[in-house]
Amino acid sequence: MRAVLDTNVVASSTLSRTSPPAQILERLQRRQFELVVSTALFAEYERVLRYPHIRARNGFDDSLIAAQLKTLRKLSSPVEPDFSIDVVKDDPDDNRVLECALTGAVGVIVSGDKHLRRLVVFEGIPILLPAAFLAVLDADDEIT
Repeated sequence: MRAVLDTNVVASSTLSRTSPPAQILERLQRRQFELVVSTALFAEYERVLRYPHIRARNGFDDSLIAAQLKTLRKLSSPVEPDFSIDVVKDDPDDNRVLECALTGAVGVIVSGDKHLRRLVVFEGIPILLPAAFLAVLDADDEIT
């Protein structure tokens, strides 16, 4: 399954090893799904992980941030949207997630963001909370 992770999922994965976002990144490392990321979305991951409050809360230094970003890059499939959309007016950065999802022909967008969640489905792509995505991955494991 191909998926796009919104930045809030990546950032939240650093808060607790048992949280749904952290479990999603563990599943990514076990290759239970394919992460699709654009250059713009990856830049947002990097920017947010470097926020002072996230660094302080997690005790992240530059080397830990670099290691996490390196892992994400290594485990992701890059795409480059050649178009832009303006669907989410209240938070234009969320449009980068949608562009990446369309370009990457993903099966799901994973987000806790209220602006994206309001859409429920975008161009046939469901937008799921992290816990719901884990349930989908678990169901896929039972089938295979």
